[in-house]
Amino acid sequence: MSQRQAAMVLLDAVSAFDHEQGDTPENAAAVKLALQRLRDVDAITATIDDGTGEVEVDAVPVLGASLAIITLLARSLAESYNADPDATLATIRETVASFLSD
Repeated sequence: MSQRQAAMVLLDAVSAFDHEQGDTPENAAAVKLALQRLRDVDAITATIDDGTGEVEVDAVPVLGASLAIITLLARSLAESYNADPDATLATIRETVASFLSD
């Protein structure tokens, strides 16, 4: 499994969302379907130790892909506005914190 494959699946999920429709069940279903491909490309795997029953989850490929995409987008945004990369990241952090709730 490559981080490249995981990145392409994540970008497919972003493109599956129709912004004109907004937050609809159809959009949620389209994104869910796209994200299901993460299993197909083994971006997240789980193994069970038969002896202990312990479950080990490996999400490194999808996390690495996510980090690469976020880094690229943050750098591109900073360059587009001729802004300091650290200040741009701080602004992104504040926006995400206000957008997402715990």
